[in-house]
Amino acid sequence: MAYDDTLLTIDIKSTLDQLLGQLENFETDQLPYATAAALFGVSLDARAEMVRQLPRKFTIRTGEKPWAARALYSYPKNAGLIKKNITSGQGAYVTVATMDNLGRLLTEGGVKEHAKGKDLGVPVLGGGRATPQSLVRGKKLPVSVLKQKNAFQLKSSRGGSILFVRKGKYVPGENDRDKLQAMFYMKRRVRVKPWWDLRALLATAMQQWFPKRFEEACKKAMETRWK
Repeated sequence: MAYDDTLLTIDIKSTLDQLLGQLENFETDQLPYATAAALFGVSLDARAEMVRQLPRKFTIRTGEKPWAARALYSYPKNAGLIKKNITSGQGAYVTVATMDNLGRLLTEGGVKEHAKGKDLGVPVLGGGRATPQSLVRGKKLPVSVLKQKNAFQLKSSRGGSILFVRKGKYVPGENDRDKLQAMFYMKRRVRVKPWWDLRALLATAMQQWFPKRFEEACKKAMETRWK
């Protein structure tokens, strides 16, 4: 089973030997089909579990099919393609991954940069982001805040700058520190910490769901004799 560009290898030989020992009248020529069907079923199970975990892990827009879920995919799209790979000697594998770059960073960690080389805005809690669960969008985005007359940036000792907004009018000679609200840390590169361990999810999927899927596939193979 693979996640993104990194192969996550899980040995299922001992599991197969144990399961096959519990079955009667199962012929070995049915093994490629049973293995392919089981892997395909597990890949669907794993993707479904990823979709279920999205609202628990992240603040996302509500709806039956949130945009983040559309970036999650599994491949191959059917058991026949997996069986073809097995019989041709390419091996038994499936891929479960995310096509979204930020989603990949949230699962693996890494450095995020703006596609056009601009600064990225990291929201300040209580400023750019009201609460940890709040979505930052529309007029609250850095590009919109920068257009406000009461917005300005100051260089940060840690690199980059801090985007502020001034609440109320500026009065010369008056200490207006209490009128300033930090909104965003503006940085060219932002390091994203790993937040969602999809490797562990996929490993759990294989350990918990493969035996059941394989047993179902074997029984179906013996009933239909499909090769």
